Amino acid sequence: MGILKAAARKRSATIVVNGKAKFPMPDKAHARNALARLNQARPALTPAQKAKVRARAHRILGTKKFIESGPEHPIDLISIGIVCEDGRELYMQSAEFDAEKANEWVKENVLPHLLASCLLTSRVAIRDAILAFMDVEKYGKPELWGWCSGYDWVALCQLFGTMMDIPAGWPHYVRDIQQVLDAYRITDDLLPQPDGQAHNALTDARQIQKIWVMLYEQR
Repeated sequence: MGILKAAARKRSATIVVNGKAKFPMPDKAHARNALARLNQARPALTPAQKAKVRARAHRILGTKKFIESGPEHPIDLISIGIVCEDGRELYMQSAEFDAEKANEWVKENVLPHLLASCLLTSRVAIRDAILAFMDVEKYGKPELWGWCSGYDWVALCQLFGTMMDIPAGWPHYVRDIQQVLDAYRITDDLLPQPDGQAHNALTDARQIQKIWVMLYEQR
């Protein structure tokens, strides 16, 4: 990567619109100023020109298009199942979810398969059990895998608070087994059959492990 001298770097960070309106953005302070001046430019900027300035400013500011409310508005966790390479397993069911808010699919395919033998417990107790189960000092940095697991990952993270409250030593992402399946063009009919009831969190976790083993034994 080449190194720009200060003057050249300043020029490269400036957007000139209509040959007159200049929006220098060498840093975050200038990027915020550019956004504040968008509607003050004369002659007025077109929507496309405004979009160009906003895009540059947002790249500098690192703006993301989501609002994170953390534990005040969590995804309503029902149960969680985690299976480890060393044979340990963790399964817990929340006592705090509102079954009345569940959609029909969840009512038909998930709630009936909760384990009667598993005590319901608080989100705080679930959080503490996960911390012990994935203790970084004892077991090392975890490598987390899920299956179409975007919402699962958010539900897990929100047990700890916001994104910035993820336990030290944990990755800030989850690996998704479906991406590997897609990359190798492996369809569902080629996967090992699950043992136990589908859509139970522990059964699903065991199935993900079986698929993981299948994929990496074939490498």
